[in-house]
Amino acid sequence: FMKSCQNKETSQVAGNDWTENKDGQKQSEEDIKMSYLNNYNFRRALDFLESHEDENAYEWFKKALEDDQDNAYAHQCIGRIFFSHDNNGEAMKAFRFAQKTMPESGLGLLYSDWAKLYHALGEEDKRLEYAKKAVEVDPECTEAFEELSEYYLDHDMLDESDAAMDKYIEVEPQSSYAYTIKGRNELVREHYDQAIRLFDYAIKLDSSYIYAHTFKAEALVDMDRLGEACDSFIQANRICIERQEEDDELKTVKKTISANIRKIFFESVMPCV
Repeated sequence: FMKSCQNKETSQVAGNDWTENKDGQKQSEEDIKMSYLNNYNFRRALDFLESHEDENAYEWFKKALEDDQDNAYAHQCIGRIFFSHDNNGEAMKAFRFAQKTMPESGLGLLYSDWAKLYHALGEEDKRLEYAKKAVEVDPECTEAFEELSEYYLDHDMLDESDAAMDKYIEVEPQSSYAYTIKGRNELVREHYDQAIRLFDYAIKLDSSYIYAHTFKAEALVDMDRLGEACDSFIQANRICIERQEEDDELKTVKKTISANIRKIFFESVMPCV
């Protein structure tokens, strides 16, 4: 989140797009954005958020809003916390507050979050609308391309899903994630050889990316190459074990990997017994 906020440079800033702050002083959009990001309470909240201490993060984001109620990033992060805890109504309120004062350079990420929220609410038309809005305001918003790709996959539009990932790769050519998603799409098509080539390339880019290993293992299982599949699952499990901090998603992945290793073992060994 910080990387996305801090590394964006907008045309509005370059064009000296000035606005008045709450004290009536003229500031550039970049100055306003950095005033949010440099707030001590906000940065403290981000530390808690990144270590998955949501309750503490929430309290510190509220302190940041006491310093400046227009801190759009604090509202957005609060919305993310509510969303992660399935409190979608409060998440929606927080995102609406964020939109009121969000610098244009941050709208892409905000609309991407909004698209995910609409997906959780089952409003697929809105999900697509906001993912597209994210791309319109920020053509380099990888989170928007991620959400578009997932939307198209969910609606059996694999070519469009691939196209969204191609746009992602234009922005981040070394993205292990993007090549893994393209491989997953080939796996859905049952183009196993091409899927494995993409997973191998994703692993070459980032050997610690768990999902490249797990999807590769799934492709190998479908090809009845159980020994190789087990090796890939074991490698993914080793990466999980080496990760010191665990979130709920990682715990779920570890359980899935362990179950697959046991299944492959019994399928490959028991017939011989």
